[in-house]
Amino acid sequence: MEMHESFGPWIRSIDPTGNTEGLTNRWSGTVATVKALDVEVIDHLVRRHYGLNTTGEVGADVFENAHKIANPFLEIDRAANELRLLASACLAVILDSDMDWSDHAAMAVMAADLGGRRDGQATIDLRERARRRAAQSGEALRRRRPISTAMSNASGKFDFVEKLTAEGGLDDHETATVVLSDIAAKITMELTKARREARNAVVALIEHIDMKDEELELLWWVFNEASETRDKAFKALKPAERGLVAGVELAKKLRLLPGPTSTPALLARMGVSAKTAHALTSAVDACDSDWIRTLNLVDVNALTPVHAALAERLRVGKTTKWAVGWSSVAQCDVELEFPEHGLAVQSYLEAVYLRSRADRQG
Repeated sequence: MEMHESFGPWIRSIDPTGNTEGLTNRWSGTVATVKALDVEVIDHLVRRHYGLNTTGEVGADVFENAHKIANPFLEIDRAANELRLLASACLAVILDSDMDWSDHAAMAVMAADLGGRRDGQATIDLRERARRRAAQSGEALRRRRPISTAMSNASGKFDFVEKLTAEGGLDDHETATVVLSDIAAKITMELTKARREARNAVVALIEHIDMKDEELELLWWVFNEASETRDKAFKALKPAERGLVAGVELAKKLRLLPGPTSTPALLARMGVSAKTAHALTSAVDACDSDWIRTLNLVDVNALTPVHAALAERLRVGKTTKWAVGWSSVAQCDVELEFPEHGLAVQSYLEAVYLRSRADRQG
């Protein structure tokens, strides 16, 4: 894996000596981390970037061991700043690449960023990288392609009659064996090719149908102007909960992750105000407990503070006590506020990330 063009400058921010061996070792540790990516490692890298608690995390072992092996002199307990930069650098490499984990990493960063309320590692800007990556993928997935382009009109090129004639027919046993074996091999090859082309056509057709279904679902949701999970018009919902419900519902409508770049506009269309602000605790308390139970609240943590708040409220009940426990888990101020539209976007980003996480865990 070729070294990222900005890796050297990033490392010089913590090691101005420009030591070649040190640079190589750190890059080796980064490559080893990238090769061992899973949802836990991505979570850990994002936590480090934002300076969140990483105690007891599964992903920490992969990241730290990769760098200890690459640099035996690295003292993990005394290298917090360096490890934070290396985690950010690793995420930047993932986001700037076109690898399997790039989109998931983008969703994790955007969810954890809290709409710019959290400060990431100062040297490396992941916020814009994540947005750019998600936008590129969202646009590429939804680019309209004629379904006919997925179909193949190719046919087999092997002329069996010509082959038999060229070999003098099947009168000779040895010749017949050779010719028939050759024909069998050619038939197998053509069938394999046809099966592969048929599979590719079916996959393309499924993607095409998913795209159309998503468009219809979103259009109906927007035109209807009603919450399907709450069974009432959005304007009839409590102002404090409207943004949260809208964001979660929009995420459920998506078939292709990450979502389209138009999601903020869609949420605004649902009457979610960009001016009126509410405390997150008030928004969560305004939500119906039965509705909260329908949500994906598995693996909620500091990367998903809104969903973590919903989970804690459900666990403790509608009392003032739940906010204290949530603040500790999510590492957020109890008084955290969002404009309705901002809360809708945050809820949406978290729900999309949690879906991606669940999909990757199977």
